[in-house]
Amino acid sequence: MGSAESVASAMSSCVQLPSISHEDVRPPWALAQADKFEYEDCPFCRMRRSHCSWLQTEIKRLKSEAAAVQTTIPPIFLPELMQQLEAGRLPPSGYTGGVDDIIARSCPRCEEWRQEVLDLQEEARELDAQCKARIEFRSGQARNVEDLLIAKRRIEAKLLSAGGAAVDDGKLSVITRVNLADEDALLTAAKHPL
Repeated sequence: MGSAESVASAMSSCVQLPSISHEDVRPPWALAQADKFEYEDCPFCRMRRSHCSWLQTEIKRLKSEAAAVQTTIPPIFLPELMQQLEAGRLPPSGYTGGVDDIIARSCPRCEEWRQEVLDLQEEARELDAQCKARIEFRSGQARNVEDLLIAKRRIEAKLLSAGGAAVDDGKLSVITRVNLADEDALLTAAKHPL
């Protein structure tokens, strides 16, 4: 084995970096061309426009998802949900839409498009939190929803056993709006809210 001095000299030679002058280090091509692109040719703006398009699609999806989750919550619980949403009790959202912030710029409109991407990300993050809040509310109210459905079925069973259900054309009159056509369900809901 070698002495401690030979080990130290071997290690110091491994740690030393070759000397490179500033002229030998070239910046990336896009940075070297900064402020020399026309708007139509700017690679950063092109990428940001693509990100904006993607985020707008995601915003539509998140709005649809929030509406779909809300339809699973019985109307009797909606005022409580709305109070929670208006109070701003939203769960944290780390949603980015898969879009990273690009701080580089190479044309005068880069900053404008960057801000557009950041604004759309913020809107998508807000909608994601809204979806999460609705899902959490629905989960928290699951026992109450189940109790409500059980009570509803008990009432229907009493109506059937008491002879209160009229049979015409083979259809029971106590069957709820779940089994009605959409137009009929809207009319029935307007006449007989839960």
